[in-house]
Amino acid sequence: MATAIVGGAVFVDRALYGGPAEQRVVLGALAGAMALGALLSGFLTRVFSLRLMTLFGLALSAGGLVWMSMWTPDVPTNAFAASTAVFGFGFGLTVTPRSTAAVEAAGRRAFGAASATVTVARMIGMAVGMAALTAFGSTTITRISNEIYGSGDAYKQYIPAYLRDRPLHDGLVAQALEIWAANKAASILVGVFLVAAAVTLVAAVPALALRVRRRPGAANENDGLAEETEYDNSIAF
Repeated sequence: MATAIVGGAVFVDRALYGGPAEQRVVLGALAGAMALGALLSGFLTRVFSLRLMTLFGLALSAGGLVWMSMWTPDVPTNAFAASTAVFGFGFGLTVTPRSTAAVEAAGRRAFGAASATVTVARMIGMAVGMAALTAFGSTTITRISNEIYGSGDAYKQYIPAYLRDRPLHDGLVAQALEIWAANKAASILVGVFLVAAAVTLVAAVPALALRVRRRPGAANENDGLAEETEYDNSIAF
């Protein structure tokens, strides 16, 4: 999720040269589709197994990331938003199954702890992803900047031959470097999105074992809790 959100915003900003309006379309499509997927998954888990729902959601998420990796600086904003929406919908479909499996396996007395564990695990994953993206992005920017501005004539290898007799701060040179930077940013994000898609597919391995498993004695715990709740309610009334 961190890769899709941050990478999508960076792609719009650096590859498409879009502003807040374009970023709102791309990230809004992702968030809206994710919310819709999470809502639908709550109803669909009554019909389909948790394992099937999760695998289908992971497949959609990976497909959305692969689709995002195919875009170039010439792609329309709405088309890029469509790929982020596919990822968001697939990710949303996995929300309810994993939470349901956790709370059902833990038992009724541990619903809160199980739900919190799932949320914390997701936050840790996003934090690790954000840290990896930040480290990769900062080192890449530093390396490219050193390549361009490392010496007086280093920038000439990144611009057309007919502009190489012009100074670095010439308007046409700056425009040519911007075009090169946009294509470079797009190519870098292609790799990032593909790595994220591969990591998403790896999640299918534990998803294959996903099912509702109650702890021994969980049914008795639930029955006892129900009796206690009914007794407390009768006292309250």
